[in-house]
Amino acid sequence: MHVPLRSAFGPELLKPWLPNIVIVEAIGASPRFRVRLARNGGGQLRRPRLTNRFLDEVILPEQYQTIPAPYLRAMETGEPAEDDILAHQFVAPDGTSLSVRRLVMPCSGDGETIDRFVVGLFLYRPESPQLQTSTQALHRPNC
Repeated sequence: MHVPLRSAFGPELLKPWLPNIVIVEAIGASPRFRVRLARNGGGQLRRPRLTNRFLDEVILPEQYQTIPAPYLRAMETGEPAEDDILAHQFVAPDGTSLSVRRLVMPCSGDGETIDRFVVGLFLYRPESPQLQTSTQALHRPNC
């Protein structure tokens, strides 16, 4: 299985996307997931301060069960994983309920073990077919 090194996603490459990008790392054999980088404010999503915090510390226990699933799937398969989170928590000016689409792209710190993730978080209208096409194109990064 070949996944890109986390270092392949340098600051110059990520800068335009930083408002929508989170870098997450897996810690331990039964991994806990720690946010290494999350820009606060200025993007589509307003988030609490997450940098250097574990996800299980900042997400309510009843909501947490769905959070690690794409990370675990990406670790197992070496493939990007995507899902919808925070459904119906954002409302567009026209009253349409918006979801947050999460794309989890696995990376490696050492070239062998999947232990890091570049995560894209984007507001979208669930009926938008354009989003499906754009995220499918990201499933095979050229790194």
